[in-house]
Amino acid sequence: MTSGTTGMASLPCHTATVSPSTAPQATPRNIPNPYDSPSGDHAQYEITCRRGAPDVDHNQISIDTIRRFITYNFTECIAHCSDFKNCGGVVYNANLTGSLADGEPGGNCLLKNARFEPTSIRKHYVASAIKKI
Repeated sequence: MTSGTTGMASLPCHTATVSPSTAPQATPRNIPNPYDSPSGDHAQYEITCRRGAPDVDHNQISIDTIRRFITYNFTECIAHCSDFKNCGGVVYNANLTGSLADGEPGGNCLLKNARFEPTSIRKHYVASAIKKI
């Protein structure tokens, strides 16, 4: 069991290595794709494993973190996004120790200000959920 902010939380994806590297690198673990948020906003999310958010989208608009949370599973992170109207998606990192030490202090669940194309290759313990409109 994980406690505090060290260790690993619930892994969001099954581990896999797929070629080419642009292909989906893994499949979600215990979560359907697309994922229907159980919250009142009725949002649907596209799940992408081993991908994070780029710094800018295809229109050169900055993709920024608007809120950070410490969560112990991916669906809890997505639920936080559903609570904020201006959240376009999330990046979740199950490696609590690494995410807090890797330039993202304050949380392993990062709510993003806009929808994004998850392109940055990450480890198997990272996943993204992009809110579908």
